[in-house]
Amino acid sequence: MLQIIIAGDSAGANLALSIISAALHPHEGVPRLHLETPLKGALLICPWVTYETGAASHTENREQDVIPIANLNSMATDYRSHSHNDEDPFFAPLVADHSWWQGAPVSMILSLAGEEEIFRDDILELGKSLEQGGAAIKTVVCKEQIHIEAILDSMSGLEHGPMSTEIWEWLSQHL
Repeated sequence: MLQIIIAGDSAGANLALSIISAALHPHEGVPRLHLETPLKGALLICPWVTYETGAASHTENREQDVIPIANLNSMATDYRSHSHNDEDPFFAPLVADHSWWQGAPVSMILSLAGEEEIFRDDILELGKSLEQGGAAIKTVVCKEQIHIEAILDSMSGLEHGPMSTEIWEWLSQHL
């Protein structure tokens, strides 16, 4: 087994999912990633997995979260302008059917969502899809946390909360 854990937060977690997709499926203009053995793990901190904003958590948490919906729509428009298709699982992993993830070359995935973040419901739906596809995934909703709160706490020197604790515990079990 490769001793590599890939990780990312928000759009970076989207890129980590793209690495898994590249190992599973060919994509025009992108060589297929051939892994002789599975990755040791993937850490997805509040992954941005769709351009859609219709999930209940987008409305419920719009006042608590750090991402204003208008900014999210603007970032999605900028991202799309680089010829990305909203229906392409490489860029919007939530559109993938669970069969897309069958044979995912990763031994364990930790996917985190903040209870009070706008992406919460999207992250939960992706976790179900990965699990149905056979991936070993643990999806955790971190109580009273917002989008990428573990990163924000570290950057600002605030006390570490449940999201940080989940990351440390998972890493200590898998390193």
